[in-house]
Amino acid sequence: MIQVRLAVNPQSVSYYFQLIRQQKFQPPTLFCIKTSIILFNASIFQTPKFRLVSQLVWCMTLVWMIGTFIGTIVQCSAPSFFWDKNQDGACIPNTLLTIGLTSGIISCVGDVVILLMPLPVLAKLNMAKRTKIGLTLLFILGLLYVICLAVLLHHRNSPSQIASSSPALSDGLP
Repeated sequence: MIQVRLAVNPQSVSYYFQLIRQQKFQPPTLFCIKTSIILFNASIFQTPKFRLVSQLVWCMTLVWMIGTFIGTIVQCSAPSFFWDKNQDGACIPNTLLTIGLTSGIISCVGDVVILLMPLPVLAKLNMAKRTKIGLTLLFILGLLYVICLAVLLHHRNSPSQIASSSPALSDGLP
């Protein structure tokens, strides 16, 4: 009978599988959500300038998604090296910070741009001042949400927080 011994904590492997799955599916999912918001706004605000800005922001979002997706694929030369350092392979130094934080910052900037795009058009609309202020506050509330996410991202991706929240990184960053 062959007995297999794991040199890695099974809880750590499970954590890393969840992390890798999130890394692979998050960029395409967010791209679809952002695309739907951009297309919705473009269908409401049909000025040529707004359509041009919408296309540019969509292209920026597409480049972000492709870059993040490729970054997560090539982060380790041997994918299993990400959770098992007892084999041949290499990873980008501080992978979670390098790819995750960069992707998060670019995503937040894109969210802010998407939220601010309709404001100049709203300011020019011929409607009651109270309605215009209400709509503007609604978009600013969305901006506040993005700011809260940015603060959360900053605190969640600090090296000490990553090391303490991960069972696999309890002795330090990879």
